[in-house]
Amino acid sequence: MIRIKTRYIGVYHRESDTRRFRGKPDICYEITYKLKNRKKIWEKIGWKSEGFSAVMANNLRSERLVKIKTGTVSVIINITYAKAWQNYCDRHLTEGKSKATDIYRHNKHIENTLGHFRLDQITPDILQTFMNRLSDTLSPQSVKHVLAQVRRVINKAIKWGHWDGVNPVTRITMPTINNSRTRYFTPNEAAQVLEELQYRSPQTHSMATVSLHTGMRFGEIAAIRWADVNFDAGTISIFDAKTGDRHALMTDTVKKMLSDMPNKVPSDYLFFSRKGDKIKAASPTFERVVNELGLNADITDRRQKIVFHSLRHTYASWMATKGIPLYVIAELLGHSTLEMASRYAHLCPDQKREASNMVQEVFNSAGQ
Repeated sequence: MIRIKTRYIGVYHRESDTRRFRGKPDICYEITYKLKNRKKIWEKIGWKSEGFSAVMANNLRSERLVKIKTGTVSVIINITYAKAWQNYCDRHLTEGKSKATDIYRHNKHIENTLGHFRLDQITPDILQTFMNRLSDTLSPQSVKHVLAQVRRVINKAIKWGHWDGVNPVTRITMPTINNSRTRYFTPNEAAQVLEELQYRSPQTHSMATVSLHTGMRFGEIAAIRWADVNFDAGTISIFDAKTGDRHALMTDTVKKMLSDMPNKVPSDYLFFSRKGDKIKAASPTFERVVNELGLNADITDRRQKIVFHSLRHTYASWMATKGIPLYVIAELLGHSTLEMASRYAHLCPDQKREASNMVQEVFNSAGQ
């Protein structure tokens, strides 16, 4: 492709032989300038189909010239997101599930869209368009994960001196996430599910019972070792949870169930896979039982569907209906703030009215 001069000094454009935009050949804008050592630089700015123009190219060239004149020009000018990602992989990612997830997310959602851009070309407008396209096929939570990964990669590029700009992800509004589940088991529904699990998957039954009676998350239950169980105190120690360490309180049902389990080797997991390893996900048997009982029939909102996590939600909801203060529920669930437990406020008895009436009673007693 032949470079063609534009009306702006040092700004050129090339017509693509393969790319089309609005029925015409797409146009790529480039700029050229010289460093203090007189070395001539050619820099690709971007394609017209991506929102770039000769005016934008000219503005970027002016910024480069100012940096050269003041001695603040970046050591690496042409680093692309793809290069930043490769550096991120080589220097930061370690082997494990998180690395595999990051690589999959990059290959699936990021590489083809942002990979060819230099970091200074990734504007908030481009990211907003990118986010809107992701939202067509992904949940808000998944979109947020993708954008968070882009932010991490660019932050590392800045930290390692590969770019000296401002991370553009900080200039956009992340998707609003609302994963709050409002539905919980009725006592009858919980009894039905546990009864079915009892003979179809005893281990899943035991894990579900622990969650329902202690409010523990699945991951916390899967991580329990016998050394964490204190029968005398009636507690289960939870380490490295989302909000730090805490102690779950065992009900009589849980204490008896665990007492009846054999082989209490301190270093062993209470619940384990067929290979004796830590369990990574809830058994599909739980979902099958719920579906066969019709508990999710005709429900399309995923926040209303019964899942394993609903057991923890039920634990808190049942306490709220009995008037347990929200701050106590928050502590038992391991919430970092009272606000996280506020979703259960609507289930509490009308304590505000009771408190107001109590003030009236105190006032009335003063006149007696």
